[in-house]
Amino acid sequence: MIKTEYLLLIALLFLLTSFLSFNFVFGGISNSTYDLFNATNLTSFNWTTSNITIGSFNDSIRMTINNYTTYINDEYGQKGRMSAETPNWYTCFPPEGDNNISFIVQNQTGSYTNFTSILNNNATEEFTLSIFPFCPPGKYYGYFNVTRVGNTSDIVNVYTTIHIPLSLSNTLVQNSTEIEGYFKGTFSINDSYHSYFSIRAS
Repeated sequence: MIKTEYLLLIALLFLLTSFLSFNFVFGGISNSTYDLFNATNLTSFNWTTSNITIGSFNDSIRMTINNYTTYINDEYGQKGRMSAETPNWYTCFPPEGDNNISFIVQNQTGSYTNFTSILNNNATEEFTLSIFPFCPPGKYYGYFNVTRVGNTSDIVNVYTTIHIPLSLSNTLVQNSTEIEGYFKGTFSINDSYHSYFSIRAS
């Protein structure tokens, strides 16, 4: 009986440890490689925008959000709506029009910058992340990273999902009066359909 109780206790401790570990990794905040700053580690662009917070554990350090070199790829293959000859291709998929999508970053004052100010210990800054509305519609997922200026090996990976809805900005409009258009892309052989949200024209 005692052995059984010990086994149950060990099992409960294992489950509790696993739960605490899960919350540490995916609970919203992760420490950087060298524990000098932290950042939101899981976010989602709610059709247009998202937010992250960056905090410092040290004095006089600065971080950057790497919004142009990301690891966020498309799930629905909508890059087929554009090509390297399309005017905005290299804005949506830098550098050199690769497979990973970029996004816009603004600080708390609304300025377009992906750098924090110089932060001291326990200071935080919030940023708003936005989609480029002209990029191909669909669902994108993956991660981007936040790094410390001066030491890019001090890093936090931020996992994200980006939804870009159908809109006049990213459909191939045929009739602007009737707001008719279409989009194109590639369906996986394993997928029978895809869903898209649209932004209604005013």
